[in-house]
Amino acid sequence: MDNEIKNICYRITRRCNWKCHFCQAPPDAKELSTVEHLKILRRLAQQRILSLKITGGEPLLRNDLEAFIDESSGLGFNITLCSNGSMFRPSVLSRIADSQYKIKISLHSLVGNSLMEFRHVQQAIKGIERARTCGIHTSIHCITTSENRRELNSILYFATQLGVSKVTLIPLVPRGRSFLIDSQNFLHWQHVAKIAEQKKDFFPELKVSFLDLYRKKYYVLETDGCLYLQAESENQDVILHKYV
Repeated sequence: MDNEIKNICYRITRRCNWKCHFCQAPPDAKELSTVEHLKILRRLAQQRILSLKITGGEPLLRNDLEAFIDESSGLGFNITLCSNGSMFRPSVLSRIADSQYKIKISLHSLVGNSLMEFRHVQQAIKGIERARTCGIHTSIHCITTSENRRELNSILYFATQLGVSKVTLIPLVPRGRSFLIDSQNFLHWQHVAKIAEQKKDFFPELKVSFLDLYRKKYYVLETDGCLYLQAESENQDVILHKYV
């Protein structure tokens, strides 16, 4: 495997308890066993991967997530768990706090719109509050479109009130269900990057960043056990390595 790869997005499931219409990784049937995941983690450590973003779907739907946390924390990875915040169980929060994992929670609206239903907004906020109560380093990622851009100041201000340290603005990418979204809702990645830069001046106490999914090499370990170099669409992805 290429020695330049140090950071991987590790998708441990595509199952999710939400059905967001912009989901870039809608559910499919393939999912690895606990034993397979633990073997992959050891292989990644041998290959000197530095950081993992554990994502899905919704990772909390894995009943073996505690075992995954225990193994990965013992291998020295810098870990961020990406979640919608709706399913935190005490055993998971306790392990995350002990292992110094970070948590990143999806929050794309405060009022509820077609990007994010109001009940999902409330669940995400509750998840952020629970993580912060446990002393866990918590950040937010926000899919940024023409639909919610007017809400961004409110979202960023609310993040500061919750004690969140970082908000990442992410452009829509035409993958998965996002293909079905009206193209008028897409903001060009350069536009989203410019918005992120502007917000830094208004919220100096908050780290506002931009995730470049268009130009940056983005490595995803998918639920089929293969490491992909992700492109703008699934049919352009390149398999770099097979772990299973």
